[in-house]
Amino acid sequence: MNRYLHNSLKKSLLTLAGIILFLGVSWGQTSLPLTRTTWDVGAPLGWTDGNGTTPAYTTTYACSGSNGGRLDNSGEYYLVYFSSNPNQLTYTLKISGVTTSNCLVEESSDGITWITIVNHTSIPTSCTVYNYSLISTSRYVKWTYTKVAQNLTIDDVSITSISPILTVLPTSLSGFTYIAGNGPSTSQTYTLSGNNLTGFPSNIVVTGSTNYEVSLDNTSFSSFVNVPYGSATLGATTIYVRLKAGLSAGTFNGETISNAGGGATTQNVTCNGSVTVSSTSDIITF
Repeated sequence: MNRYLHNSLKKSLLTLAGIILFLGVSWGQTSLPLTRTTWDVGAPLGWTDGNGTTPAYTTTYACSGSNGGRLDNSGEYYLVYFSSNPNQLTYTLKISGVTTSNCLVEESSDGITWITIVNHTSIPTSCTVYNYSLISTSRYVKWTYTKVAQNLTIDDVSITSISPILTVLPTSLSGFTYIAGNGPSTSQTYTLSGNNLTGFPSNIVVTGSTNYEVSLDNTSFSSFVNVPYGSATLGATTIYVRLKAGLSAGTFNGETISNAGGGATTQNVTCNGSVTVSSTSDIITF
């Protein structure tokens, strides 16, 4: 009995290990942007080559580099799983002869529910490039072949990513002022927001300048503040800015508050202000 249980457990563990290994190879995520032009050396990270034992094309049937993906039977497919918001999908198809075979191209956010991008029902016999916009929440793209006759070549796959972006409104603040000895100035505000941010959870770092300081609550001001974001989207966040106390009379124009992080291009807010001398003259009475 013990030997039977031991052998059964051993078989179960080996089966589980095989499943885990299969899932790791098939479903590991790749990052964007991605390209694939090589099909004969196994599936790259994020790809599942569901074409059985069908070899890749390494002849003139391929579209570039004499190397193309090959689907020979109904139900064979290629699938790619990626980790961030996609933008444009590009790929090349070619059929080995005139036929009514078709290739269904789909996208999905979860690998369960699929949305049709296009169903190619008249595939050319020469390499033809296709371009489509993807839904930003999609994380999978799949090509499935339904064969009537002939074989399908797929090649030169590319998926671009949506660039992270930070937005500041307005982009300049003016009119900061106070009389020397009576600083700091009254604060002014701008809003900071972001889309398609990467690296979350993390922070957008808002950094003041030599003579301007920043705050998230209009109470505690400092040389910088961290604005947290927990997803690819940062909702509109109010940033308070003021001219520092203790400055001598003068103008403080063209200084920038930087907003950096999330993989986006740094956005700056330009600040202009001044510290003035009191216009009240001392009156001496005798």
